[in-house]
Amino acid sequence: MDDDIYEIVLRDAYFRWLCHFIGFDDIGYSSCRHCLLLTYLYSMDFYIMDDVEGNEQNRIIDATDLKVEFCETHPEIDPDTMFENDPSVLEVLVALARRIDFDIMYDSQMERNSSYWFWKIIQNLGMDCFTDDNYNYNWSYDDVDIIMERCMDRTYDKNGNGSLFPLKNPTFDPRKMEIWMQMQAWLNENYP
Repeated sequence: MDDDIYEIVLRDAYFRWLCHFIGFDDIGYSSCRHCLLLTYLYSMDFYIMDDVEGNEQNRIIDATDLKVEFCETHPEIDPDTMFENDPSVLEVLVALARRIDFDIMYDSQMERNSSYWFWKIIQNLGMDCFTDDNYNYNWSYDDVDIIMERCMDRTYDKNGNGSLFPLKNPTFDPRKMEIWMQMQAWLNENYP
């Protein structure tokens, strides 16, 4: 298979695999109202700021672990091709939702799962209304760029409005704290 075609097929397979964790087994069909948003988040590189307290590099590691898991479940894939690009915003958000689900809030009796947590993060960012049917009417890719740059550049306000995890009563400045600590504070406020 031509290398370019292989990369396109691989990226599509990986995208579909990621979307499986957030409630879309057949992405691209009528069940997905956010295909344009998800595809765009998949195309955006995730980056971290250097002046953050804690180990923000763990978000990159979590996203890399998703690629490793994908390769383990798809042995026909050459793992080297999976690690040529930086992690995408979608990868980091899916990985974070899975960490919330499996490591912090797991309860087999609850309806909350990785999909639930992913969409709560999207809601926190104000992008839950970015559906395919209102693209170009109520939102555009420029809006996503502005929101995600504000989030990754940490130019949101001192309560975290504009971040993945806005806080009602922060005991620290979330702009200076790693995402993991923001997430734990947000979970404690909203899911005690």
